[in-house]
Amino acid sequence: MIDLHTHTTASDGILSPGQLVEKAKNKGLSALGIADHDSVEALPLAEKIGQDLGLEIVPGVELSCYWLEQNRKEFHLLGYYCDSQNGELLEKLEFFRQERLRRAQKSLKLLNDLDYIGDWDYLKA
Repeated sequence: MIDLHTHTTASDGILSPGQLVEKAKNKGLSALGIADHDSVEALPLAEKIGQDLGLEIVPGVELSCYWLEQNRKEFHLLGYYCDSQNGELLEKLEFFRQERLRRAQKSLKLLNDLDYIGDWDYLKA
């Protein structure tokens, strides 16, 4: 049994890399794909723990993409066996994360302007 599409706390998952790898091993998986949204941050630790536990970690990343011909319809592209140390990839992922933060701040401001009180620190957490 394998699971090739999981997320950690490096994006929108609820388990840390270590917790996720341990849970996968305890469930009897032989391979685990970690493909966080716009992040490879969890991969080094997950790979180390996976190696220690005898669980194959398939390094990945999930990228948000937009299909321009379809009115910018969003879809997610999964990339496996990515080089999590590649400088160009890391720069792009950081850009995507910063853009997501800017969009969230803008949305929060719009909600606050409509008298829905929101707190940035609470939203980030």
